[in-house]
Amino acid sequence: MKTKKLSKRLGAVITMSCLSVVAVALGAGLGFYLHGMTAKQGDHTAVVTGNNDELLNTYGAVISDDESVDFTKLVDKKVFTYSDIANISLMLLKKKTNYMTQGKGYAKGGPVTQQIRDTVIRDGDDYMEESISASSVVKTASRTFQSKEGVDVHDGHPVDGSVEKASYEKKATHYKLDKYFSSYGRTLDTPIIYLISDSTVNPLATTESGDSPTSLTKTKGGYTLELELAPNGSTTNYQVQMIAISNLSSVDFSFVHLTFYLDSKLQLLATESHEKYTVTLRKLPVPTITEGRLTTKYFCEGGYAIPELETPVTYWTGD
Repeated sequence: MKTKKLSKRLGAVITMSCLSVVAVALGAGLGFYLHGMTAKQGDHTAVVTGNNDELLNTYGAVISDDESVDFTKLVDKKVFTYSDIANISLMLLKKKTNYMTQGKGYAKGGPVTQQIRDTVIRDGDDYMEESISASSVVKTASRTFQSKEGVDVHDGHPVDGSVEKASYEKKATHYKLDKYFSSYGRTLDTPIIYLISDSTVNPLATTESGDSPTSLTKTKGGYTLELELAPNGSTTNYQVQMIAISNLSSVDFSFVHLTFYLDSKLQLLATESHEKYTVTLRKLPVPTITEGRLTTKYFCEGGYAIPELETPVTYWTGD
């Protein structure tokens, strides 16, 4: 009887400890994450998705030649690959000087479901990110500001039981841009933390995630891009970030699936991520399986100002 009670208590401790990862990891995948700052930070040389000027120039030439071009046909003709389409959409976002992205999702580890909210705003050379996560056992938040001078991270906590409202500490942890990048796998101007390339996109007809296989489909007014990624090959930077945020001994991904919703010119409208991974804490070496989903919408019509530290962000409503 004592053994069963001890086992039950240990299981609860492991689940709560791993929620520091559950709370942040899913949002981190599409570039939106919380900041636990609990682990020793090592240097990391990160590879960035969406940094191919030659590819963007080819896209520009194609659009200039035919504004109504069907990109599914160009993929069939091998002018572009599936990873090219993803990279083009991310580079087009990166070229915009004012936009807002907002993510809503959850991550489930054991019996606990962690709700996640995240906002990134760019206004010129300045960026802000708010990340809030809450469940019955773990509530955490952060607001991060990035400029040419560096990155300032303010820890916080949700208020009024909301996953869309938080309060933040005035004191910030400051990082130089290169140090933050090498330690956490990305800076706020990096459009995505996954590595998307021809070598990390799985072209097979079956998927570990159970989602649609890798494909580009023409829709009314745009395209849907499905990407089943090599689970660990695409998450090198992501794992660096997860280990930095929470004191892990290992991270192992079972699957990563991304869905991009694009307009007729490959501009991002929304993305969805679906992933599953196993994490092991250094102090409690018992693997914990986490699965999560995140939907992110992209608002690029302009006029988005970076709020003050305690000014609330309004999240989109509906589906």
